[in-house]
Amino acid sequence: MAFDPTQPWDDPTVFFPNGMYIDNRPSNKRGKLDDDDDEKTFFLNASSLTALSRYIGSAKKLLTNRGEYLNDLSLKDDPELIGEGLRREIDDLMVTHTKIKGDCGKFKEETWMEILESAKRIREYADTQGGTTETSYYATIIEFVGLYWEEMQKEEPDPRELQELKDSIIYAVNKCRAEIEVLQGKVTEVIVELDSFKGTIEGHDELLRGNQNRIGLQLQKAGYDVEDIQEKIDNVNDEIADVQDDIDRKNKQISDARKYSWIGGLTGALIGEAVVAKFKSQLKALKESLTKLKALLKEYEQEQKLAVNLQQSVTVMKCQITELKDQIGPAKDDLGKLQGAWQLIDSQLEGIYKLVKFDTDNIPPVRMTKRQLQSIVDAWIKLEGEASDYIKTFYLSEDPEVLTLDEYIERLDNRLREIEMEERMQERMHKKLTIMA
Repeated sequence: MAFDPTQPWDDPTVFFPNGMYIDNRPSNKRGKLDDDDDEKTFFLNASSLTALSRYIGSAKKLLTNRGEYLNDLSLKDDPELIGEGLRREIDDLMVTHTKIKGDCGKFKEETWMEILESAKRIREYADTQGGTTETSYYATIIEFVGLYWEEMQKEEPDPRELQELKDSIIYAVNKCRAEIEVLQGKVTEVIVELDSFKGTIEGHDELLRGNQNRIGLQLQKAGYDVEDIQEKIDNVNDEIADVQDDIDRKNKQISDARKYSWIGGLTGALIGEAVVAKFKSQLKALKESLTKLKALLKEYEQEQKLAVNLQQSVTVMKCQITELKDQIGPAKDDLGKLQGAWQLIDSQLEGIYKLVKFDTDNIPPVRMTKRQLQSIVDAWIKLEGEASDYIKTFYLSEDPEVLTLDEYIERLDNRLREIEMEERMQERMHKKLTIMA
């Protein structure tokens, strides 16, 4: 029900940070929540924005020098191994990498920083509404509206008191609306620039498709079984992508861990292992998928290492650029919903402003307890904490940890053992308590 400022104020939830949280998870027909997940998460942790950040980060780490690139793939830049035609195509791939790296780097440093700025603005706004009932703008507005109504019930209301209360309410409302206007402007900038960036990425997607096809033809000419290798690569990469997509849709916010790690040209960016470790089933699935990839690379190590490593590298980057392109639309939609939430908050404040400025005879009574006022403050304190955690992980992810595939798999394995050990210990404790009871 829409907020009507002329009716008695008795519902504290009207003044909660409504719309600042999102449920990333796909709909569950059984209506059950995941055991290892939260019901909702801070809006800027929307799965589209999380994935977008990882793919942009991955593009920024691309190598643009042929020798360094081949070395990263454990291949030698040897004319006897790599013919002139293939060499030319790899050089052309490096040109594509340079374009992607430059454009994604620019987007990250300029547009994506506006996302961080939005988080800071949300934190600042939440701070003005949180704190205590004495310092919160919302608590002050509610209290003063109540006092204004009480003063009006007297036989001889004090005009001076009424004017002071009116001025104070209007001042607090205007302060809130001014902050919202700036925040709305930041989000609008990002949405507009995302539109432009999508066109740029579509161009990169086409370039990489061409690189992938031409490198495949050169490898075929050299006698490699490209079709068989590509099918196996696609299968294992689809598994890895599915698991990461599943984790992106989780609501649990991890405040003290990088969102992704850089695993080199063979896999690109993967979700940070400390984040993966919060979800046991996805942890096992990702470890299994990466182990399959490792086995695939090992299978062709002797005779077709050049083909499988090159194809894997080009395929994974092509997939990540395609995913980057595909996430821009959902990211825009999610940011649009965030704008809508702030627009609703602003319209509520506008209603209060018009009531107090032009229609004081219709100011209603306030029927909220101190506990209800505190619940408003607590809700904004919670949002401030969520925004602070987002900012913290944003900076952590700016400098992703660089790991080899073996190191990453080993870390997942260690995390899995820790989880299973903890589960066994809890099971033993439960049995012990049951016996004692």
